[in-house]
Amino acid sequence: MTAFARPSLIHDRYAEIAQTSVYTYDDDDLVNYAEFLQNHGRYMTKGGYVDSSRRIRSLYRQQEGTQLSKHDASSTGNLLLPSLGKSASSAPPTTGPRKSKGFDLSNSLSTSTNLKNQAKEFEKQMRLIKSEMIKAKKSEREVKRLEGDIKKEQQHLRQSLRKLDVDTTAKRYKSEKKLSKNLEEKDTIEREFLKTREKQTRQRTDHNIDALQTTKDKGRRNLLLCNDLARQYKAK
Repeated sequence: MTAFARPSLIHDRYAEIAQTSVYTYDDDDLVNYAEFLQNHGRYMTKGGYVDSSRRIRSLYRQQEGTQLSKHDASSTGNLLLPSLGKSASSAPPTTGPRKSKGFDLSNSLSTSTNLKNQAKEFEKQMRLIKSEMIKAKKSEREVKRLEGDIKKEQQHLRQSLRKLDVDTTAKRYKSEKKLSKNLEEKDTIEREFLKTREKQTRQRTDHNIDALQTTKDKGRRNLLLCNDLARQYKAK
């Protein structure tokens, strides 16, 4: 048979503490963190944990009730002292109950003093927490302001870049249009130049042909004239 190890008692203790310490908080408690801590928080002192101000007030009321009941009991005892003076003087002194009452009263006074001191310390800690929260909110507002300034700068830069892009696109379009027009003019000039050169070449060729034909005609006439002169000379 397999022997299972017995679970430790400290685990049961922590489990019970975890079950009893579960508390659900409403969304309204999370609005102000300082009030949330003041209403539901716990503060550690030398004497142990101090509950929130709400529980401290209940402890104050309980302590005041016990003090009033003890004060009423002591007042009734003082009223009975004159009637019981002789019996009390003849009887042996009993200091045990009186010491216990004085001890309880001193304990209650010390407890109330400790609670007051702890409450003061708790309020001091809460003031520190509130001041830290104010500083944190101030720094958060500063960060948000800087973030807003950065967003404004980014928006301004985006608008500037968009405007620059539009201007660049317009200038590029104008440049391309002008370049296309220049290329068309260049092609037109080249075509006109080719036409003019071909015309000049044709005219020069025609002129050369005409000049050559004129030279041939002149040579033929000279040849005929020479032949006629030679024939006339022979006939004489």
